[in-house]
Amino acid sequence: MYSLEEWKKSGEIIHYKGNEIFYRDEGEGDVILCIHGYPSSSWDWHKIWPEITKNHRVIALDMLGFGFSSKPEEYNYSIADQTDIHLELLKSLGIKSFQILAHDFGIFIGQELVARNDLGELDGFKVNSLCAMSGSIFPELYNPRLIQRLLLSPVGWLIQKLFTEDKFCTNLSSVFGANTQPTKRELSSYWFLLKYNSGDKMVGKLLFYIADRKTDGDRWVEAWQETKLPVLLIIGLADPMYGAGSIDRYKVLTKQKNLACLKDIGHFPQVESPTEVVDVYKEFLKSL
Repeated sequence: MYSLEEWKKSGEIIHYKGNEIFYRDEGEGDVILCIHGYPSSSWDWHKIWPEITKNHRVIALDMLGFGFSSKPEEYNYSIADQTDIHLELLKSLGIKSFQILAHDFGIFIGQELVARNDLGELDGFKVNSLCAMSGSIFPELYNPRLIQRLLLSPVGWLIQKLFTEDKFCTNLSSVFGANTQPTKRELSSYWFLLKYNSGDKMVGKLLFYIADRKTDGDRWVEAWQETKLPVLLIIGLADPMYGAGSIDRYKVLTKQKNLACLKDIGHFPQVESPTEVVDVYKEFLKSL
């Protein structure tokens, strides 16, 4: 595991459209591209990082608007653009072939990469697999938290203005399992990452992916349903957004039957139960 200070110190920066993008690149072997979710950063992977970098080269960046990357307020954020950022980083590192491990809304970027792969739109890149974790593959299973609904409402500007560390920590803790709650130090680190480069002033703007799904959701669902690539979905059964309450409906909707359920784990399996996630993911990679 890494402290936030160690994580940043070991990272590097590339530039994209005049903005700084923070990333980590470690290990040797087949490449795993880790894609974080909202409202966090690549640091989400720090507890599983030591294990997965033993036999793989692992790449993870902070998306534009998140973590240690630039957070321009006047910017047209989109899933397509965040996908392009990942590909730009891979190109700069000379990487053409990779596995995807994605969490939360990072799954949409994973699905977009799979769509481009399967439609011949990746321009020389090759996706080898997709492991999705804690996300709504299907729009009808989306169960937003109250804070997300408020941020997207007409009073969102006021909610964002009144956003405090206590409110943030309370909301973040609520999506963890009852027995796997984040420590005070972890919560403080998540808040630091959010505030870095004034990111706490644009938490509503970074929900851009919800609008994107209205226009591109069918494309992403089709990519998930029709791909011939190996696919795995990991779900924490205590996840209030995509946990036990959505399992039955998910099984009805999906053509992809590879599913791993983690008991008593919430929305951040890689943080709450890193050993369990590593074991499940290693078995998936062995099956490829």
